[in-house]
Amino acid sequence: MNNLAQVIVQMRVNWMYLTPTATSLIKGPAEVPCVKTLLIGGEAARSDIIDTWASKVHLINTYGPAE
Repeated sequence: MNNLAQVIVQMRVNWMYLTPTATSLIKGPAEVPCVKTLLIGGEAARSDIIDTWASKVHLINTYGPAE
């Protein structure tokens, strides 16, 4: 958790599925340039997370009433 972005870069992660809370541990897309697709779910996404990531990666919100 303390080095989430560093681990993502070291493992060359190109897509990830995180909760919005876990996503907020990363300062932004520039910190993990290898990530091309981000799925967020498990809880409602805040607008600041969507604003930060939507124009930089393929952002998919998987949270909804069926979850």
